Amino acid sequence: MWTEPVKQEWNITAWNKWYSDYRADSEDHSINTFNFVINKRWGDKYRAYAGIDNLFDKKITSMRYSGRLWRVGAEMTF
Repeated sequence: MWTEPVKQEWNITAWNKWYSDYRADSEDHSINTFNFVINKRWGDKYRAYAGIDNLFDKKITSMRYSGRLWRVGAEMTF
């Protein structure tokens, strides 16, 4: 995790998610995915973000786990 040190308007978070011994089709599987999200803040009320889960597009069809998950959004608090 990194946060821009001066105004703290930007934040980048990256993480691995490990699925271990996932049982599907009478077999055990494991998979590791790399994920990240970027946040931009405007004061205390507004935030926008964009991120990708499974950046390297790991696919194991017997686990029914495939593809990337893209997300973008905005948040306003009051």
